[in-house]
Formats: sequence, C-alpha cells, structure tokens
Amino acid sequence: MESTKSVMLKAESKKNAYIFDYKVTPPNLSETHYRTVFYLAQGATGGAGAVLVTLTAQCPESRYGEMKPVFDQMIESFGKYKA
Repeated sequence: MESTKSVMLKAESKKNAYIFDYKVTPPNLSETHYRTVFYLAQGATGGAGAVLVTLTAQCPESRYGEMKPVFDQMIESFGKYKA
C-alpha cells in the first residue's frame, strides 16, 4: 500500500504569523503545491482567548511556476487590511 508523500520546502514566522510552503503527493494522484498562513487573532470573538485563522492556496505542482506570483501576493497581503 502506497502512502502519501509530503515535503516541507520552507517554514517562516512573519507578521506575527507562521507561513508554510510544502508539497503533498497522495497515492495515485499528482503532486500539489500548498502555501499556508496560520495566525492567532487575539480577542477576535469579542471575548477572552484567540481564534486560529488559516489561509491556504493550492495548485498542481505543474502550474506552480505560473501561480507563484499570485501566491506571493496573497501571502504579502495577509494582515494589511483590518476588518
């Protein structure tokens, strides 16, 4: 039985968030490239505690070269705007 293969390409902390760049290849499926931002929004519910906010972009690895600028723009825009 084949297992899912994954590789972490980059992990960094930026703008009080964690940003991950990784690839996953499930059995019998094509490789997919992911970029994910994790952020803890303090008091986002109006009460005590924090809310985990995630934002993930994905595309087939074969298209990542053309999609990378869009992913970069998405990651860079995170946290620029307040609701």
